[in-house]
Amino acid sequence: MFTLQAILHSWSIRLILYIRLDIKKDNIMTNYEYDKFFELSLDMLCIAGADGYFKCVNSSFERIIGWTKEELLSQHFTNFIHPDDVTSSMKEMEKLNDKIPTLSFTNRYRCKNGQYKSLSWTAFPDPESHLLYAVAHDISELEELSALASTDFLTNLYNRTALTSRFDFNINLMSRIKRPLSVLMVDVDFFKKYNDSHGHLAGDEALKTIASLLTNSLRTTDVVARFGGEEFAIILPDTKEEDAIHMAERCQTAITNNNWIIEPVTVSIGVSTQVFSNSLTSTKDSETIRTDLLSKADQALYKAKENGRNCIIHFSNIDI
Repeated sequence: MFTLQAILHSWSIRLILYIRLDIKKDNIMTNYEYDKFFELSLDMLCIAGADGYFKCVNSSFERIIGWTKEELLSQHFTNFIHPDDVTSSMKEMEKLNDKIPTLSFTNRYRCKNGQYKSLSWTAFPDPESHLLYAVAHDISELEELSALASTDFLTNLYNRTALTSRFDFNINLMSRIKRPLSVLMVDVDFFKKYNDSHGHLAGDEALKTIASLLTNSLRTTDVVARFGGEEFAIILPDTKEEDAIHMAERCQTAITNNNWIIEPVTVSIGVSTQVFSNSLTSTKDSETIRTDLLSKADQALYKAKENGRNCIIHFSNIDI
């Protein structure tokens, strides 16, 4: 399904192509008028060759990313791309050279001031001229807003809404490859007492420290989120029960051994694991598994707190 932005991009480029054809065939629009249209557009419009060099860019490029037209035309486009985006950008270029249009491809372009802007590209190859006609939009602010919408303002972790999205993604992935998925529910022990004794600002600092310790204790594939209040949820893809307990121990040890200035802080952790034997058939299946995993981890967490706190319990080890 194409986004509205992609459709608008497509219209912009097709308009350029149609106008160019009019100039060539019917002389409906003069070159001067075409150049005016191209130059005055607020969109970042460009024409590039299959060799990866810009042949023509409009003033919006200079306005948005700072490079002059001469600088942009004299260097291969990969010189402006973020190093992590070069491979995907080159693959997209190969598709264009195979006459496959690009819709809503995003990469990061280096501005003249050294910063990067996220650009969303739509491009169409012209078989006759062997040129690529493209339009780009600066979506940096949209990405920042999206990040704000999915981020907990205090800890900079995922918030609960973003957690749900990442949870469903991992449930579907693990079910397809038939690998286990585990969840940790982490709760700060006696946090209300900590807040009452030292103030909410000190409590906030403790939560930020715990968020950092959890993140540093986990793998890059794991997902940690603030679930609410002093509670954190962690998704552990491709992690069986014993490995999940080991990961919980790492998190607990990192927090216990931290050099707490005011007073020591400990956590209780509940763990649950789902083993997949079949792929899911509907989004409802994903929601059911997500709810079940969270519920079981929460029950295990309750048992850990009941057992005196500062301990780890897996759901499989409690009596229902």
